[in-house]
Amino acid sequence: MTGTGIRARNEAICEQYLSGDLYPEIAEKFGISKERVRQILNNKGVEIRPRCESVRISIKKGRFAKAALPTGPQDAARETRVVRLVGDGMSYRQAAKELGISRSAVAGIVRRYKKRMAA
Repeated sequence: MTGTGIRARNEAICEQYLSGDLYPEIAEKFGISKERVRQILNNKGVEIRPRCESVRISIKKGRFAKAALPTGPQDAARETRVVRLVGDGMSYRQAAKELGISRSAVAGIVRRYKKRMAA
């Protein structure tokens, strides 16, 4: 790829990210690693979104379907509330305060949810 081609690709990557696409989607589209996407964005000075924002975008795009929520009574109810709060725009810290649990518990619930959805 020529210098001009690389610059055009990097600009396209920035545009994709700013339009709401996530690292994995961009990496797959351009045939590069997620880490390379991150490097390109950093080099271009693009402000990287917080992780909770990426989760929120994923939920809104339907990448993590509501049908994937667990069916067990108590844990399922808490997980459902956590995922919905984060999906509706709350930060992990805000969701934790709302539910009376730790921020790390919220992060763990979201991580397990994402892992189950990716399977």
